[in-house]
Amino acid sequence: MRRVRTAAEAAYERLRKRKEAETFRAKRAVKEKGRPARFSGALKKDGKRMRFKILPGKAGSVISAAVALPILTALLLVFLMCGAGAMAAAPDPGLNSLDTEALETVKTNVTESWNTELRDMRKAADESGKYLSVSVQYNETDTGDTDGSRISNWDDVLAVWLAENGRELTAGDEESVRDIYFLLNPIETKEYTEILPDGTEGKRAVISVRNLRYPEADTGMTEEQEKRAESLLKGGSAYMLRLLCGEETGTLIYPAYLPASGGARAALMTAASREGCPYSNSLRMREGYDDCSSLVWKCCMAAGVDLGDPDCAPTAASIAKWCHDKECIVDEKDILPGDLVFWADSKRNNGRFMNVYHTALYAGGGMIWEAAPSAGGVVCREISRQRPRNILCYARPYGV
Repeated sequence: MRRVRTAAEAAYERLRKRKEAETFRAKRAVKEKGRPARFSGALKKDGKRMRFKILPGKAGSVISAAVALPILTALLLVFLMCGAGAMAAAPDPGLNSLDTEALETVKTNVTESWNTELRDMRKAADESGKYLSVSVQYNETDTGDTDGSRISNWDDVLAVWLAENGRELTAGDEESVRDIYFLLNPIETKEYTEILPDGTEGKRAVISVRNLRYPEADTGMTEEQEKRAESLLKGGSAYMLRLLCGEETGTLIYPAYLPASGGARAALMTAASREGCPYSNSLRMREGYDDCSSLVWKCCMAAGVDLGDPDCAPTAASIAKWCHDKECIVDEKDILPGDLVFWADSKRNNGRFMNVYHTALYAGGGMIWEAAPSAGGVVCREISRQRPRNILCYARPYGV
C-alpha cells in the first residue's frame, strides 16, 4: 500500500526540487556566458575546512575565510560594543507579571463609565431644547472636519499609568486608570451656529470625542516618568502592551490579528519580553542569552508546550521533528501569529532532520520573532530577511 507523504515531507520535496532547478540554471549560465555564476561552498586547505565564494567576473576569484574571518570578527566586536544603543530597548520588566485578569476588569469598568458619560452628555444636549440637532463626532479637527473613526488608545493609557505608578496594576487601581483614560479620551460639547433658509439663526450641538496618543495630552508627569512612558511605547514593550490590551492596528509589527488568549498569546509575549537579548549558541541556556531554538523553546515552555526536553533547548531540527511527529504542521495559507517557522537547505546535509537549520516565531503581518547572529540577538523583523526560499514548513504546537 502506498504511503501518504506528510505535509513536512511534501514541503521538503518542493524545496529540494527548487534548489536543484536553481543549481541547473547556475551551471547553464557558466557554460553560456563563460564566467562563473554565484556559488558558495567549502574547500580544504592544509586539512582545514574553509569557506569560499566565487563571484561573477574572473574565474577562480576566491574570498577565503582566512581573509573574511578577521574582518567579520572586528565588525562583530564593534557591534557588541555599540549594542546597547543599536539594539531596541527591552520590554519593561513590569509587563511580564502584569495581572491580565485585573487589567481586563479595570478596562471593562472604565470603558463602561466613559460610555455612560458620553450618553449622559448627549442626552443632556437633546433634552435642553436649544439645538436643532445633536451628533457625536470622533477626532474632530479645529475646522469641524472629522474622519468619523474612533481610535483605541488603551496601550497609551496603560503606559502612562505604569510610568506614573511604577508597579503592577490591580483591580483596586480602577479610579486612577479612569482618570488617565478620561484625560486621553476627552469629551466636549461644541456649539455651531447655522443660518436657516428663512434667514434666522439656529444652533447644532456636536459631542466631540478625541482619542489622544501619548504625549498629545498634558499628563503632568515628571521627566523620568515621561522617559519611562516613551520606552513602554517602543519595541517589545509596545508589542506586549498591544497584546495585553487587545489592540488592533494595521501596521506590520503589530499585526491586525492578535490571539486573545491561549498558548500563542503566551508565546508571543515571551518572545517580546526577550527582545534585545544577545545571540549566543554556547550561552543559550544562560539567562539573558538566546539562539534561534532556545528562544522558540522558551516561548513554547511559557505556553505550556514541552518540546521533548524540559531542561535543555533542543536544536531547530529536533523541534521540527517533534512538530512533524505530533502532526502539528500547518499550511502556509493557514499560518497565524504564534506559529513556528522552520528553514532548511536541501543542498547542504547537516545530518539533522530534513536539514533544518533555523526556526522562529511568526508574529503576524509578515514579521517574525527570532534570535539571529545577523541581528545580534532577539528581534522582531520581516520574515523576508531570512531567505524565504528556504522556508520548509510551519507548525502550531499549542494544544498538542
